[in-house]
Amino acid sequence: MQLRVKRVKFGDCALLETEGRRLIVDCGSDNRGTRPAQGKSRFAYSAIRSAIDDDLPTDLLVSHFHSDHFCGFLRLPEPGTLLCAAPPIETAWLPWSLLKSGQPAFSGAMARLLAVAPANSYGFRLTRQILDLFQHLTVCARRIRFVRTGSRIPLDGAHLRVLWPQVEFPLMVRSKPGKGPFFQHYWDEGSDAERFDYDLYPYQEMEAQAETLFLGLLERLGPRRGALLEARRGVQSALNAYLELLHQEQAPQEAPAERFQALRASMEPLLALHDALWADLARPGAPQALITDLKGFAKAQYHRLVDGLNAMSVVCDLEDRVLFLGDAPPHVVDHIHGSGAGFRRFYQVVKLQHHGTGAYFTPKTPAGDHYILSNGGYERRKVGVNPIKSLTRQPSCLLHCTDAHDDPARFCRYARDCGGCSPNCRPVTGDELVLPL
Repeated sequence: MQLRVKRVKFGDCALLETEGRRLIVDCGSDNRGTRPAQGKSRFAYSAIRSAIDDDLPTDLLVSHFHSDHFCGFLRLPEPGTLLCAAPPIETAWLPWSLLKSGQPAFSGAMARLLAVAPANSYGFRLTRQILDLFQHLTVCARRIRFVRTGSRIPLDGAHLRVLWPQVEFPLMVRSKPGKGPFFQHYWDEGSDAERFDYDLYPYQEMEAQAETLFLGLLERLGPRRGALLEARRGVQSALNAYLELLHQEQAPQEAPAERFQALRASMEPLLALHDALWADLARPGAPQALITDLKGFAKAQYHRLVDGLNAMSVVCDLEDRVLFLGDAPPHVVDHIHGSGAGFRRFYQVVKLQHHGTGAYFTPKTPAGDHYILSNGGYERRKVGVNPIKSLTRQPSCLLHCTDAHDDPARFCRYARDCGGCSPNCRPVTGDELVLPL
């Protein structure tokens, strides 16, 4: 068995390969290829496909629904077409996304973003990409399975043990409210918004406050309010029904496609209202305060959605050989560390979460011989100083940096602040890093 870590620059991609199975764990690069010459329109999967023998993996795992972990899968060729003679993927493993109540965690946020977020905003694009992923996987994979704590992902006689997400654990996020008087009106804390960047809050509580903000914005849209509200409710209801069906392992094979068509049909009137709204707001004399608040709301809702998606990342290990942390935030890693069925004492390889940033690092990150840092295009998400210093207290460990070493002054705070790469750093300079397991 071997682990192959791909250099996709702006995201994550790894391949667990045995004699009989090939499980690709994440594949995303924010629509950028591995080489500048490929252009920004190239997806990660098409960029690396030749490196995995022009064959599809037998299985895939999406650790969480953020584009730099899954957008490459949107380029999977459909089985049975001229472009792909390979059989369908056996199983697409996805993170459990229902709350303890059984309700989908993210449908409200996604519906609100489709209703009022600018079409070029991160939130609007991410929502469309997530929906495209679901639709594409129903074609490319024989089975879609959602995993949570206690699930097992088989791999040629072995299995990956899923440690997270745990449905019983309350979903917590770092709230990031919008700026300005309109947003402060809805927060008890008034203008003291800085602490929201550090404290954790129940996701459902934050979603209730986001809904209040959303309804407040709709009140300012005059005659559009009723139609937008009704169309948004229709999309959210259809999205709930679709996600609840996908989570059912015994659903009829054709049912997800039929339910998705119903979701697409519900989206048409909402998207038409959305486009008409922003067309009017683009005209001279449009109310700038409203535009500012709509954009502020879209940005805040996007960040809260991403925080929630990260907090429900799949965390899994393969015995003591490899640990995948997805983009699990520190409080999740700390919780797993202290749980009865937590991490193993030591791993051969640990795939670090969130590109090695300081904000997502915790001293309770499990120890390993090899640490994988997939980073190299995020100036806002530089490799942190504390993670490197903490991990290298174990002198023999090696840090495998995929791309940040190409321009460490821009992408690595450790290199910038400490005068160069860590002595433990082993830059990945080829197309991939191969580690026997």
